Amino acid sequence: MEKEKLIIQDFNQFGGRHCQTAALKNILAYYGLQLSEEILLGLGGGVGFIYWHMKLMHSPFIGTRYGKDEKFFINICKRIGAEPSMLETSSSSKGYEELKKLLRENEPAYVFVNMAYLPYMALPEAAHFGGHTVVVYGMDEGKNKRIIS
Repeated sequence: MEKEKLIIQDFNQFGGRHCQTAALKNILAYYGLQLSEEILLGLGGGVGFIYWHMKLMHSPFIGTRYGKDEKFFINICKRIGAEPSMLETSSSSKGYEELKKLLRENEPAYVFVNMAYLPYMALPEAAHFGGHTVVVYGMDEGKNKRIIS
């Protein structure tokens, strides 16, 4: 099977302060809608606080956003008049094929990832957190790379 190289050439939205609001801000900007992260935070439910520590955790988790990850994203989309669609699967191959399908259609993907598997985070292997989000806007299967913002 031929290895694909799929990159959305005109995606040039980067940066941000909070993974979820930055990812969504960057995707919305790609489609021409300019909203600040602060506005998106408010639309998603606003500021909250959680301090969570269990014996099994390497360090405590501190969160400052109100609501669960998916609900936060869905609230924002609904409140700006967008119809969110999410795919959750336990099949890595199905998720991968869906990602490739989006990229073939020049659609950036808002993806929940596990921070412990991101080499640039330099976290210990035990520091799993799957609520981190990135925008995947390309991949190079030949180099086994995903291109994210």
